[in-house]
Amino acid sequence: MASCPTTNDTIGQAILPIAIDGSWASHGQARPDPIQQQLAALMDLVAMICSSESIDHACRRLAHELKVYTGARQVAIALTPRRIACGSGSSASVVAVSNVTQVDQDSPAILSYNAVVLECIARDSLGTWPPRADDSRHALFAHRQLSQLFDGHAVHSAPLKSSEGTCHGAIVLVAEANEPLSEPLTRFLAASSVPVGSALWLLGRAQTNFLGRWLSQLRSLASRRRAKAAVLLSCIGLCLAFFPMRYRVSCDCELQPVVRRFVAAPFDGRLQRSAVEPGDAVEAGGLLAEIDASDIQWELSAKQAEAHRVEKELAGYVVLHQSGQAEITKLELRRLQLQIGELEEQASNLQILSPIDGIVLLGDHAKLEGAPLEKGKTLFEIAPLDQMLVEIEIPEDDVRFVREGMSARVRLDSFPHDPIFGTIQRVHPRAELKDQNNVFIAEIACPNPHGKLKPGMRGQTRVSTELKPLVWIWLHKGYAKSLSWLGW
Repeated sequence: MASCPTTNDTIGQAILPIAIDGSWASHGQARPDPIQQQLAALMDLVAMICSSESIDHACRRLAHELKVYTGARQVAIALTPRRIACGSGSSASVVAVSNVTQVDQDSPAILSYNAVVLECIARDSLGTWPPRADDSRHALFAHRQLSQLFDGHAVHSAPLKSSEGTCHGAIVLVAEANEPLSEPLTRFLAASSVPVGSALWLLGRAQTNFLGRWLSQLRSLASRRRAKAAVLLSCIGLCLAFFPMRYRVSCDCELQPVVRRFVAAPFDGRLQRSAVEPGDAVEAGGLLAEIDASDIQWELSAKQAEAHRVEKELAGYVVLHQSGQAEITKLELRRLQLQIGELEEQASNLQILSPIDGIVLLGDHAKLEGAPLEKGKTLFEIAPLDQMLVEIEIPEDDVRFVREGMSARVRLDSFPHDPIFGTIQRVHPRAELKDQNNVFIAEIACPNPHGKLKPGMRGQTRVSTELKPLVWIWLHKGYAKSLSWLGW
């Protein structure tokens, strides 16, 4: 329940006596007993305002109490939008009407009330229709229209002022009869302008803190069915926002064989023929290609002839006892013998064989027969396809959440309706550059008994990591990008 600090001391001890004494002193009369009753009534109104839960609640109670006390047909209370002290001319609207639970600002009666409030604030004094003989008759057009709306009943208005004299609202009263209120009640209405206005002004200031306004608005909204539904949905949404869910890292992936072997040219030569094509199944020791032997045989014959000549020279140096030349010739012969041995080894290994069982992935040399081969150049790539490896490209900003043993779902572009489920077996410790992105490679073993999975197939993978609140899952990347953009 809202409190109104220092209101009773300020209003009850200072403003009320001044307002009552000033009102009667202007008429040159002594205070009669009814004034004591009016003072007590004003004190009750001020106490009622200060004990109200909110300023809206205070206005509703004030309208009801004034209706009962004055015997009026209807009482309306209007305040400026900010409900604080403001200069004259500020717009104000009706916030409470006696015997009306909800104020419809578009209804004809409320529109007429608002027009009367504007006239009252502009006059900055009491307004009465029909006017008495000694009353000011200016700026009473809206009063007359409101009176006509209520079948000619008298209309009274009084501005609500703060203790500083600034106007921030008005009281509009429709009498029960066609004649204006009695003189005492009219003076009571005039005397209540400052005390009641100050109490409302102080109550409004007491509620200007954020928490008070929020709680007041929340209580007001909760009183309506639609607002209750909104609050309920907000609570459900808040609970869902902090509901823990598995954070799923989405990333690209590619299929690769678990084991692969590269077969290179064992020595320089010319390709005689290629025995396989990509996609062919081969066994360990199976023929892949043959190297042309003619060049090797020609070179071998030349080296053998040269070695035979050097042997003859060596024999002549030995007969002539030329030991120096004999040693040099021996070394030359040794060199030729090594070259001959190398050529003989090449001549006996002209067939290029598969080192493992598998499928030829690379090596289409059918149109390159007779082309020269360079030693060490890769000719074939062979890999078994009964077991495949899914290489997951984990983004750098998500790698901290991915660990070995986490489950993942792989959906290949070639088989979008047949997801593959597996467990991460290994995460590479070093980042790699893929499509201009820094990624870490994680591996998932995938059996391929029917051979439908092929190396190079791509798709998407979702890795189920640790539990995180939904709001964190939705916002953490945007928050990190904001910090990076701000330079923090």
